[in-house]
This record gives sequence, C-alpha cells and structure tokens, in this order.
Amino acid sequence: MLFGALHGPTDLASWLIYGGGGLIFCVLYHKTGYLIYPIAVHFINNAWSVVALYYFQ
Repeated sequence: MLFGALHGPTDLASWLIYGGGGLIFCVLYHKTGYLIYPIAVHFINNAWSVVALYYFQ
C-alpha cells in the first residue's frame, strides 16, 4: 500500500496499478530474499514506459 500511495494515485485504476505493482515487488522480494530483483523489475517497467512515451509521441 505504501508503494502505491507514494506514487500519488488519483483514481481507482491508478490505485490498482500501483498497488498491484507493489504487491508483485513484495512477493518477488519474499520469494527471492534479494531486494535487487524488485528494483530491477521496477527499473525495467519504468524504462519500458519511457521508451513507449517517446516512441508514441
């Protein structure tokens, strides 16, 4: 929930997306025991968003 709240969602869809991402990162950390994996997935997700933003401009 904290992960989602820190991203400043303004509607239900945003809460679900960010909250779901936080849940995935939490499970990934819990399963592996390494923080680097959730960080890497977050980085890849952000990188994909930036590439898509510039590509579809």
